[in-house]
Amino acid sequence: NVGYLSSSSVDEGYGTAGSGVKDEKTQTSVSIDYVIASGVTGTLGYKDQEGADENIVLTTDSGSSWYIGANISF
Repeated sequence: NVGYLSSSSVDEGYGTAGSGVKDEKTQTSVSIDYVIASGVTGTLGYKDQEGADENIVLTTDSGSSWYIGANISF
């Protein structure tokens, strides 16, 4: 699986002059499933994202991660 998301919007406080500065979010992800044994599938994935409010990058909404998972069926 491969995914990409890009979004932006302009929000303004009620009763304030518009600045036109965007809030943005970008996200890229990729994962791969592979068969380990009969009935056992593993998943390896990566995700990177960045969020900005009023064109200031938010560290709480930004970062990257790796993940590993398994699905077992019998």
